[in-house]
Amino acid sequence: MNRMEQFSTFIFAAGDPPPSADQIIQAAKHAERLGFDSITLAHHLRLPTSWVYGALPSRDLLDPLVMLPAMAMATTEIRIGTNAAIMPILPPYVWAKYFASLDVLSRGRVIAGMAMGWFQQDFEAAGIERRHRGPMFDEQLEVVTRLWTEDRVTYTGRFYQLKEAELAPKPVQKPYPPIWVGGFLPSVARAARYGRYLVPGNLTVEEVRDTYVPRLREAASGVGTDTQLCLNVNIDILEGEDRPSEETLARLKRAVNFFDEPHIQPEKVAIIGPPERCAQRIIDYQQAGVAHFLMDFQYHGAVSIDYAMMQMELFVEKVVPLLT
Repeated sequence: MNRMEQFSTFIFAAGDPPPSADQIIQAAKHAERLGFDSITLAHHLRLPTSWVYGALPSRDLLDPLVMLPAMAMATTEIRIGTNAAIMPILPPYVWAKYFASLDVLSRGRVIAGMAMGWFQQDFEAAGIERRHRGPMFDEQLEVVTRLWTEDRVTYTGRFYQLKEAELAPKPVQKPYPPIWVGGFLPSVARAARYGRYLVPGNLTVEEVRDTYVPRLREAASGVGTDTQLCLNVNIDILEGEDRPSEETLARLKRAVNFFDEPHIQPEKVAIIGPPERCAQRIIDYQQAGVAHFLMDFQYHGAVSIDYAMMQMELFVEKVVPLLT
């Protein structure tokens, strides 16, 4: 197996400074040249004023749903998608149509990253009640996958209804594009039923090994699937220094602390340090049961895309050769 098949990256269409459309496209082309399996875009309408975003100069984002077709046309091999589409803010038919059309445009390279969403700002912008996002997401997954695989869909749910709905064109990938379900333990069951991966973030090796992998394997076995764990992880490869600077640690702490957990230890849930230490951290996570890595070289937008692109290159040149 090509070792790079285990590694993907993602980009925030916001940051410090806010990236241009051309920079986002260049990042996709750069990731493709380096051999990453996929590059995905974070999906938000508006960012909060808390967490890492409080320090950003702008909280508006280029729409990833616009940028992804441009990325598809600028590349030929790398997989592209969302990390993760906030499903409740649009009807399921719209999502099914969008991902199917993007899969046709990209000739079968789409990853349908999906989540129920978190930030109140996204739901307010869409005029959607946030407290129903979990059951709405479950109905979305059912409706979207049926639209991708059935000629006509009739569905009567609490939030969505369809009568003899047809969708064309269907996705190129069969039965449909891989679904990456963003979420934590409450999303294990839905990921096991519909997803290629469950994609949580900021987990220690022990949490992966002792909680997430056993729960996911049990849930997948119960419904006859092979859903695995993809870890969304911050990574920063240091050159010429053994320990991160105070500034880097402060930035990392903001990036990993999105649930306002003061006890969290940044270096326990991130990959940071010289290449040798980064490689060992990856091996530790692999041995704990991580099947794929979704690598955040951009600190959720707190550093520039240029910095992220430099880090991608360092990862391929300095870390990957150390992996066995």
